[in-house]
Amino acid sequence: MSKVSSIKDAVAEIEDGSSIAIGGALFTRLPMALVHEIKRASVKNLHMIAWSGNIPLEMFLEVPGKVTELSFCFSSLDIFGLAPRFRKALENDELVTHEYSALTLMNACEAAMRNLPYSIFKEPTTNAFNTYEALNDGSGLARTEALHIDYFIVHAQEADRHGNVLIRGTRGLDTAYLGAAKKIIVSVEKIVEDFEITQNCIFIPRTREMTIVHAPMGAYPTSCLPHYVTDYRAIKQFAEEGLNEKFLLPTSERVGFVEKAAGIKIDEVYSFIDDYKKSESETVKTEDKMISYLSDLYKPGEILSAGAVSPLAQGSYFLSKMKEPDVVIMTTAGGYVDVDARPLLLSIGEALDYHSSKFHWGGDDTFHIYYEPGFIDYEVVAVAQVDKSLRTNNLWVTSPSGKRIRLPGQGGMADVSDMHRNFVIYQMNEDHLSMVDSVATVSACRTLVTPEERRSKGLRPGACLYMSNKGVYQLNVRSRELEMILDFENYEVPKEKMALIRYKLDPFGTRFLESAKGADRSQLIERLIEVEEAIVVKYSKNESE
Repeated sequence: MSKVSSIKDAVAEIEDGSSIAIGGALFTRLPMALVHEIKRASVKNLHMIAWSGNIPLEMFLEVPGKVTELSFCFSSLDIFGLAPRFRKALENDELVTHEYSALTLMNACEAAMRNLPYSIFKEPTTNAFNTYEALNDGSGLARTEALHIDYFIVHAQEADRHGNVLIRGTRGLDTAYLGAAKKIIVSVEKIVEDFEITQNCIFIPRTREMTIVHAPMGAYPTSCLPHYVTDYRAIKQFAEEGLNEKFLLPTSERVGFVEKAAGIKIDEVYSFIDDYKKSESETVKTEDKMISYLSDLYKPGEILSAGAVSPLAQGSYFLSKMKEPDVVIMTTAGGYVDVDARPLLLSIGEALDYHSSKFHWGGDDTFHIYYEPGFIDYEVVAVAQVDKSLRTNNLWVTSPSGKRIRLPGQGGMADVSDMHRNFVIYQMNEDHLSMVDSVATVSACRTLVTPEERRSKGLRPGACLYMSNKGVYQLNVRSRELEMILDFENYEVPKEKMALIRYKLDPFGTRFLESAKGADRSQLIERLIEVEEAIVVKYSKNESE
C-alpha cells in the first residue's frame, strides 16, 4: 500500500546496490527533487536505468561510487551538447554499462512486468550491443532478458488523499518502468482531495508499494505541465558553468517565469512575432534549404515522428503542417501526439504542444502502436558519422590523434531505421571525419532496402536519404551506395516559402542551433531564451487580475 513520507525518509528506503529507473523524458518531468536527495544520501553502488541519462546521471557521476552500473539508450544535455561526465566515465571504463536500443529496453522492462524471463522483438540494426541475442532463424527477431527494477523514481502532478497518483502529459518509458518496478518512490506537485481524471493520464493505484513525497516544483528545472515549463536558462547555466548544481534549484524569480510561461497561448506568440523586430540577413542559408527540401517530401495524411535534439527536423515538420494541415506530427517531447503547427520555440513550445496535442503518450505506446507496424512515414534524425552505404555511427569515433571519443548514443534509431517507411538522416557540417568510406561501429542502418525485402517483413517500401550542407543523396538499392540527387548550390527556396520560414516558422533563429558552435551557439541560445522571457513579460497576467 502507498504511504506519504518526507523526502529524506523516502530516499533512505533505497538500499546499496539497488537498481533505480529514472522517470520522465528529456527535459520533461524528471524527478529532480528526488535526484538531489539521492545524490546527498549515503546510498551507493546503484544501477541506474534510463532511456536518457541526462542531468540526473551527470549529477550522480560527481559522487564516486554513487552509480556503478548503467543501463541506457543515450545520454546528452540536449541542445547544450554532450554530457561531459557520461563521456568521461565511458571513455575511462568507470562504469559497468549495458547499452540498449529503445525497443530492447522497453521489451526488457515489459518482460519483467509480465513476469517472463525474456521478451521477443524485432532485431535492432546495430552490431554494437550485447543486450540482446539474435535468434538467427531467419525470422529477423531477437530476445532480451527481463530487466527488473528495484525502485522506480518518478515525479507526478498529483496524489489524492487515498494515496493514488496521476501522471499527466508525455511520459517517456514510465509505463514500462512502472510495471517492472518492485517499489515506487514518487514526488508530486500537490496532494488533492479527489482527482479529475482525463484520458491523458497514467493512474498508479494506492495498492502498489509506493512512497509519496509532497514536493512542489519537484521536476524543476525540467517541466511539469500544465504547471510549469522547462527553465532553459537554468540548464544553460548548469551546462556552461562547470555543472554547478546551484543553478538547478528553483528561485522565486525563475519559478515565476516557468509558471507564467506555461500559460502562454499560440495567438500571443504570433502577436509577439508580428511586433518583433526582424534583423535577420536576407541571405538564404543552408538550414533554410534543408528545411524547405524536407517539408516538400511530406504529403497530406503522412505521419511524421519528431526525435530529440533536432530543431531542423521539427522545423521541416511544422513548416509542412503550416501548408498541409492534414500532415500528422506524431510526437514531440516524447509523447505529444498530433500537435498543431507552431513556431520553433524552446520552453513555450512544449506548453503549446501539451495543449494542442490530441492525446498524450509515452515512448512505449508510440513504438508498439505506430513504429513496429511500420505506420510512420518519416522521422528525420541527425547523425554524427555516416558512410557511403548509409550506415551510421552515433556511438564511438576516433580522433586524428587516436583518442576514442564517446558520442551520446543511438536512442531508438537502431530500431526505426527499418520500421519507418523512409529512412532519412542528416548532418549539418559534413567533412572527411563525418562522412567516411566505412564506419567502424554501426549504430543503425537500413537492412531491409528493396521493396521485396520490406514487403516480406510486412513493411512498406520507401526511400533512404542522406542530407548534408552539400546536398541530398539517395541509397541505390542495387549498389547499396549513396548517390547525389540534389546539389544545394543549384537549389532555390521559393520566396513565399522563405518568407514563411523567416516570419512565421522561425523568426528567432532556432533552426541555426545545430550548426552553431561554441560561443556562437551559447549566444544564440541566450537570445532564444531572452525572446521567450520577453513573451512572458508581455502577455502573462498579473496574479492580482
